[in-house]
Amino acid sequence: MAVAKKAVLTRTFEDVIKPHPKKTQAIAKRLRKLVMDVLANPEEQIVGGAKVGIALYTDGETNSVMCGVHPSGDKCLLYIHHIAELDHPRLKLEGKGKRARHIKFRSVNDILDDDVRWVLTEVEKRALRPRQ
Repeated sequence: MAVAKKAVLTRTFEDVIKPHPKKTQAIAKRLRKLVMDVLANPEEQIVGGAKVGIALYTDGETNSVMCGVHPSGDKCLLYIHHIAELDHPRLKLEGKGKRARHIKFRSVNDILDDDVRWVLTEVEKRALRPRQ
């Protein structure tokens, strides 16, 4: 008797942002572009179900998540890993997670490119430190 194989669905970034308002899609696309521009070798992994999805970015080698872009309703969250103790004067890092915090963006104009680039650079430096 033959065993039926489960179909493997490959989701894309477009699949993740598609159910959200155009404004949220624009925010997510801008954050993704910054991630791709700043991180040296970002590997994108899409996780979550059909209604809730997130794009996670690793360094391409260690399978260590550095950040994630999560569209959610009328906003988009940029999850930042490896910076639990980091603060920034203009970016409101929220959450109390040991491994990740997030920044909420409600419009493309809320994204301060230089500040987001700085945070992503810090994330990458800390993620690529030799692990002990």
